[in-house]
Amino acid sequence: MSLPNTTVLITDYNYPSLAIEEAIFSAAGIRMITAQASNVQEVIDAGRNADAILNQYAPITAEVLENLPRCRAIVRYGIGVDNIDLKAARNKAIPVANVPTYGIQEVADHTMTLTLALLRKLPQIQQLVKKGVWEGSPCRPIFEMAGQRFGLLGCGRIGQAVARRARGFDFEVIGYDPFLSDKQLLEIGIEPIDFTSLISSSDLISLHLPLNEQTYHVIDTETFQLMRDQAFLINCSRGGLVNSDALVEALQNQVIAGAALDVVEGEPIGKDHPLLSCENAIVTSHVAWYSEESMQRLQRMAAEEIVRALNGEPMLNVVNAE
Repeated sequence: MSLPNTTVLITDYNYPSLAIEEAIFSAAGIRMITAQASNVQEVIDAGRNADAILNQYAPITAEVLENLPRCRAIVRYGIGVDNIDLKAARNKAIPVANVPTYGIQEVADHTMTLTLALLRKLPQIQQLVKKGVWEGSPCRPIFEMAGQRFGLLGCGRIGQAVARRARGFDFEVIGYDPFLSDKQLLEIGIEPIDFTSLISSSDLISLHLPLNEQTYHVIDTETFQLMRDQAFLINCSRGGLVNSDALVEALQNQVIAGAALDVVEGEPIGKDHPLLSCENAIVTSHVAWYSEESMQRLQRMAAEEIVRALNGEPMLNVVNAE
């Protein structure tokens, strides 16, 4: 079905090419316009005449939505939608969709990569080697992985993919997810446990939660006090799940053994951020989602969701339905 006189705005993007989107929209008769908006006014200025919005990081606030009179759908490149006012969009009957399946394997792989680097203390050993220190048992103590308790906060698609990998290293996999029953968790090979017990008994805690009012700073000073002093925290989900100040304090005072983060509050992280001076922390630059294949899947799936919306077809992944 051709959609003449229909426009989609890509508010912002950091991909090397938009050829995938352009081909999909062109085949549907949709005009594509692009911007590199970084604030509310820039989104409004670019999107006044847009029938749909394809969004990466630019803020989609209630004010933005009030000034997009033609907008019929919003799709976000990625999983998290905390930069979009979902309630305001719902009040204006604008469906918001994400793309939750494009990079499951990549995020799970990155989570396990960070886990192994933490436990084997690879960054610290690498620095010693660069300084000319060659030891057979440096950075003691290092413990075997088999039998350690790997706690998953959130056991959706990515959490389950991480669980499969963790079992391959003979971790004892436990998990908490308020949306899954104990029976469902057991069926996917995850031992169910309550939140407090997971925090207090895990050797590793990996976060796989959405960011919302209920999960904001779910890991804070109080949480760190419950954790074991030999525990490690891994976050490849959303930066706002962890109180950064509390994390720095916990690392500096050895309340926990270490942390590995692919996401932080207030990205990009400042070069003088105290996290970067913590020897027991690993920080990567929000890259867990990325492979060449996943990037192309994301671009294709997001564009196809826009076409479905403008054709009046059901969208696959609406996140603001009643």
